[in-house]
Amino acid sequence: MSLPLATGVRYHRDSGHMVRLELMGAVDPASIDRAIRGAAAERPSTLVLDLRRVSSVDSDSLARVLDALRGVGSDRLKVGVIPGVTTVRRVLQLRSARRKER
Repeated sequence: MSLPLATGVRYHRDSGHMVRLELMGAVDPASIDRAIRGAAAERPSTLVLDLRRVSSVDSDSLARVLDALRGVGSDRLKVGVIPGVTTVRRVLQLRSARRKER
């Protein structure tokens, strides 16, 4: 199933227990946060954030999105990220490097 969930977010649920939220265009953290919480409320075993179609994102917005994803993760719910385009990968790498420095 593939349904629009919020502006710039498309919801995909496989026949099992995995939900993939596909982000498109520019990242809107508030919409994505609602989408993440809504998808997690359905109690899938795995929730994946797909960033392959994101056109632009700043590090603060991406941090808010990743924090929301981590916030719903638990022993019951595995979470993951498909990084996508080079600019998103670079922001993720920089964020990871900053976290290691702390």
